[in-house]
Amino acid sequence: MFAGVNLYVKLKLMLMKKNYVMFICFLYSLVVHGWDGQGTMEAPYLISSAKDILMLGEYYGAGDKDPAWFRVTQDIDMQGVAVSPVGGSFNGYIDGQHHAIKNLVIEVENGGAALFSRVTNGGIKDLTIASGYIKGNSTVAAFALTANESWFSGCTNHATIIAEGRYAGPVGGLVATCTASVIRSCVNKGIVLAEGENSGIVGGIVGSTNGMETIDSCANYGVVKGVATVGGIVGSLSSNDEAYRSYNMGYVSGKSNVGGIAGSQGLPLISENDSSYIYMSWNGGEIVGEECVGGIGGDVKTIYYSCNVGQVGDVTNAIGTYVGGLCGSGNVSYSYNLGQVNGNTGIGGIAGTVSSIETCFNRGDISGKQGVGGLGGLMEGTSCEINACYNSSKIHCESVDSFGAVTGYIYYGGFINSNEVKETYWNTDLELTGYSGTIGSDIQMTGLSGTDLAKQPIAGFVSDISGANGGFPLIENFEFTDQPQMAETSIVTVTGSENGLIYPANNEWRSSVGSCLSFKLLPDEGYYLSDIIVDGISVMAASEEELSDTSDVIIYSFQPTLSNHSIVFNFSQLSDISTVKDKQTDIWLEQGVVCINSEPGLPYSVYTVDGRIICQGKTSGGVQKITVQQKLPLLLVKVGGYISKLAE
Repeated sequence: MFAGVNLYVKLKLMLMKKNYVMFICFLYSLVVHGWDGQGTMEAPYLISSAKDILMLGEYYGAGDKDPAWFRVTQDIDMQGVAVSPVGGSFNGYIDGQHHAIKNLVIEVENGGAALFSRVTNGGIKDLTIASGYIKGNSTVAAFALTANESWFSGCTNHATIIAEGRYAGPVGGLVATCTASVIRSCVNKGIVLAEGENSGIVGGIVGSTNGMETIDSCANYGVVKGVATVGGIVGSLSSNDEAYRSYNMGYVSGKSNVGGIAGSQGLPLISENDSSYIYMSWNGGEIVGEECVGGIGGDVKTIYYSCNVGQVGDVTNAIGTYVGGLCGSGNVSYSYNLGQVNGNTGIGGIAGTVSSIETCFNRGDISGKQGVGGLGGLMEGTSCEINACYNSSKIHCESVDSFGAVTGYIYYGGFINSNEVKETYWNTDLELTGYSGTIGSDIQMTGLSGTDLAKQPIAGFVSDISGANGGFPLIENFEFTDQPQMAETSIVTVTGSENGLIYPANNEWRSSVGSCLSFKLLPDEGYYLSDIIVDGISVMAASEEELSDTSDVIIYSFQPTLSNHSIVFNFSQLSDISTVKDKQTDIWLEQGVVCINSEPGLPYSVYTVDGRIICQGKTSGGVQKITVQQKLPLLLVKVGGYISKLAE
C-alpha cells in the first residue's frame, strides 16, 4: 500500500514538474521573442519595429525552431540600428503586406552578408528593402545568402549589395544561392557589385541556382557588375532550372559570360534529363563584356521565345569576342533581336558563335572588326545550323572578307563540320558570308523588301498585319505581357571633396530610370558631411528617404531620372565651424535638448562631432525642441544655411 502511495506521489510530482517546466519554457519563449501574436497562420507574430527585426536574429540564431508565421504591420526604419544577418535556419513565413524596411545596413568584415543567412522550407512575400547598404567579402545578397526549398514572392530590393573579397560569390540582388526554390514577381533596383579579381556568379535577382529552381516574372533595373558569369536576373542557371517571363532594364557588365537574363546556363550530364531553359524573357538594358556576351544569355544552352531590344557590346568595337543580340554562345529558337550589337570578333544579330538558330530574325544593326554576321558571327563548330530565319539590318565590318548578311564565317570543311544554312533570307546587298567556298543550293540569295519577305513561306512566321514590325514577318504565337522596350539610361557622375570616402567609389554610373543608387559616406576623423549637391542644388536633409544615419554609417540614396546627373559630397572640417546666428534663426542647447527658433519649413540636421547624423527633419516654426540620445558627444546643428557648434 505504501509503495503504491509513494509511486502515486512520485508520478504526481513528476507531472507537476513537467507542467512547471513546460510553463517556464512557455514564459521563456514569450520573453525571448516578445512579438505580439501567436505565430500561427491565423494569428501570426507581428513585426512592427526595428526591435522586432533584431529579435528574429536572437530567436533563430539560438537553434532550430518549429515553423512560425510573421506579418509586417508597417514600414520599419532601421536608422541607428546595427544589424547582423539572422543566424541559424529561418523556416518561417513572412507576409510583408507591401511594407518596407528602410535604412538597413549590414556589414560583415569576414563572411557573407544578408538579412537572413539561410532560409530553409520557408518563404517571404510582399516585402521591400527600400534603402540600405549590405557588404561582405564572400556571398552577399539583400534577403538571403542561401534558400533551400523555399519561395520569395513580390519582394523588392533598393539597397546596394557589395561583395569585396577577391574570390567573392555568388552574389545576388535578393538571394545569393538557391536550391529547389521558387523566386516569383521579385524586383531588384539596387547596385549589385562584385569586382574582386576572381569574383563571379553575380545576378540582379539570384547569384546561382543549384537544381529544380524556378525564376518567374522577375525584373532587374539596377546596375549589375562582376567579373565572370554575370546576369541581369541570374548569374549561373543550373542545368535543371528555368527562368521565364523575366526582363532586365539595368546596366550589366563583366569580363566573361555576361547576359541580360543569365550569365551562364549549365549542361546536364545526361541530355535526356535536360529540362533547363530561358523562356519568354527580354532585355532592354545595356550589356557589356569581353567574351561571350548576349542580350539574353552569355554562354547558355537554350533560349526560346525571347528578344533583345537593348544595346549589346562595346560601341567602339575595341573589345568583345562572341557577342550576340540573344547570346554569346548557345541554341536559340523563336526569338529576335532589335538592338544594336557591337564587338570585336564573332559578332552576330542572334548569336556570336552559332550552335543552332531556328525561326529567328534580326533587325538590329551589327558592327565589328571580323567575323560579323546578321544572324551569327562565326559558324565554325560541329553540325551547326541556321534554319528558317531572316535578317534585315545594317552590317559593318572592318575586315572585308569575313562578314555577311547571315554569318561572318562558315566552316564547311570535313565530314563532322556539316554546318548548314537553310531557308534563310535577308534584304541587304551583302552576300551570305565572306567565305569563298561552295554554298549549298538551298541558300536563299535575296535582296527582298519587308513586303517581299512576308510573302516567303518561312516556317514559324506570320505576316505583320498591324505594321508593328515594318512589314517584316513576325514569329507566330509570340506575345509578351509587358511590351519589350529599351531602357532609359542616364549617366550619374559622383564625386566628393577630400577628407571623406564614398562607397562604392566608381566615379560614373550608367543607371536606368527606375533604379536606385545608395552610397555609404565616411568622413575622415575631424570632418563631417557638410553638404550634398545634386545637379547644382543642395539637398542636405531634404527628406528622410534621401539621407540617413545607421550607427557610424551615413547612407545617401538617389533615384535617377532620364537626365544625366551630378552628385557632389562635401566633407568639411569641424574646427572651421563657428556659431552663426541671424535675427531669423537661433540655435541653443538646453539640458541636453536642442532648441531651434526659426521660420517653418527649413531643413535641419543634428550631428555628432565625428560627423554622424543623429536626426533630421524640417522646422515647424517658433521654438522647436529636439530630444536626442543621451551621452552622445554633441553637437553640430545645421538649420537651412546656418550652422551652430554647440559643444566639443
